[in-house]
Amino acid sequence: MITNGNSGDIFNANVTTENKIVKSGRTRAMGVVLNTTAASGDFHLKDGGASGTVKFKYKTSGVTSGGSPIVINFPGPILFETDLCVAFTTEHVTVCSVFYN
Repeated sequence: MITNGNSGDIFNANVTTENKIVKSGRTRAMGVVLNTTAASGDFHLKDGGASGTVKFKYKTSGVTSGGSPIVINFPGPILFETDLCVAFTTEHVTVCSVFYN
């Protein structure tokens, strides 16, 4: 847990499985860190579970990130009303870290 002093506490969840709910209930995503493979594909953050509304979409390039993960800081928090769900396939993302409060 990180305290940013302005918006409350910021939490981190590491996800290695496909279509995982990171946080149930109203929350805001602050950013993500991705480790990618040599296969390109879509990475989504969804509101409401695996079949929910896509709130953030990123297309991985098909280049292995290795020791240099992709860091994406959102210009402002993305609001999730129901659930913050991470959706990807392990063929193109091996692990992601989601920062939220």
